[in-house]
Amino acid sequence: AGVVNPLLELENTWNKTIKFEYRYVGNVYVEINFLKNFTFRSTYYGDISNINNRKYSPLYYAYNPLNNTPYLYSSQTQLQQQDNTYRKFQQDQILTFKKSFGEHNLTATAGFTTYYYSSFFNQETVQQGTDPSSLPIPNDPRFWYVSSGFGTINPSQDPNTGTLSSQYENATVSGLARILYNYESKYFLNASFRNDASSQIPAKNRNQQFWALGAAWDVSKENFMANQKVFDYLKIKGSIGVLGNQSATYLDGTPIPYPFYPNLNTGTNAVFGTNIYAAAVQSYQPNPDLKWETVHASEIGVELNMLDNRLHFEGNYFNKVTKDLMTYIDRSVLGLPNELINGGSIRNWGEELSASFNQDITRDFNISLGGNITFLKNTVLSVAPDVPNGILDVTQANNGEAISEFKKGMPVGYFKGYVVTGVFQSYADILKSPSETSLGSVRPGDLKYKDINGDGIINASDRTFIGNPTPKFSYGFSINLTY
Repeated sequence: AGVVNPLLELENTWNKTIKFEYRYVGNVYVEINFLKNFTFRSTYYGDISNINNRKYSPLYYAYNPLNNTPYLYSSQTQLQQQDNTYRKFQQDQILTFKKSFGEHNLTATAGFTTYYYSSFFNQETVQQGTDPSSLPIPNDPRFWYVSSGFGTINPSQDPNTGTLSSQYENATVSGLARILYNYESKYFLNASFRNDASSQIPAKNRNQQFWALGAAWDVSKENFMANQKVFDYLKIKGSIGVLGNQSATYLDGTPIPYPFYPNLNTGTNAVFGTNIYAAAVQSYQPNPDLKWETVHASEIGVELNMLDNRLHFEGNYFNKVTKDLMTYIDRSVLGLPNELINGGSIRNWGEELSASFNQDITRDFNISLGGNITFLKNTVLSVAPDVPNGILDVTQANNGEAISEFKKGMPVGYFKGYVVTGVFQSYADILKSPSETSLGSVRPGDLKYKDINGDGIINASDRTFIGNPTPKFSYGFSINLTY
């Protein structure tokens, strides 16, 4: 009776939501050119959204094929009202110097920028009472409001059926500089530097410096390439730099609003003398030493055109090491406070290849083909010393056993389980095999597992690496016909 045809739900709920969004987006700038080579640009951006959403859950019946009778599938009316306001503001103050010295071309930029983001969310849920005399909320949009007089407010914190609110703000302040240089439009160099300060990071480590260096060589413009007929364009390029991340999430992927300032959880008690008082505890231990998560990236690649520029190819090798991973550690099973720490480092590396071909079949008919493939490998380089058992993150099955882990020397989130060696053919086969103590009784036809540690018993100690969730490669392709 708990399973229903999804079409039934769709037919009864598709028109039970009323949603309005009012969004205001704009920017204004002033640009001043002076001293021939200087440009100053001051820009201000604003993006404000106000969203009102009302969703009504009606009463409706479903059919139970087991006893050939209808039943009340949605047995309680509900009205949920949500109001959400987003605000995004940014300002950029950019000074640019641009000048050519013979074959030398230089562009230098310096600037100051700030960014602010906020979200204010309120949700109220009104439900029909459980008393048989309670009237249902009418299936009429005129009554789809919290204060319609029908139903009562559900005070629970459940995001699906409760009444709750959330507020979130963050801001960054940044100083930046960049230099672009080329010689004869053949040799290119660029360098950038920025200092970012984030409200999400503790004051001790709030400011973080990031940088990048890049170079490129347009080989096709060299004199020794003048008489060849193979390449129409050929460029070799490379870059190295450090990027930053200021955000963290709980184990379920929910963003942590203020990483260095934990929320409070109610529902616990404190004892003072002989009295018991309601209390609140922090959702995790504050960490004044929390730092930015940083990505140290390097890349080298080539771009080329051939066949009168109809064929374009690009290939890159990349290597990225992410350090000081912002990690939420659940220590509740140990009776210890949870923590948010910089928990380790990982490495991702591989190759990216892409190509496209463009051909005019006739004057009016054109065909374009494109494809790409990426080869990716990753591994956990380190885990912080205070991480329990050296395992940073664990995904568990219903029986409480880990099905994936984040452990030093292994692929990120590798699958952990039993190695299947065959199928039990008979009871005699079962008797001469290792005892499967943790898997319950087995019968002929059940899977046979490998005794990894050789102790003659199949249990949790025999679970090992059985797979990598990251595909060895991913690819895509496209065909575009134009007439």
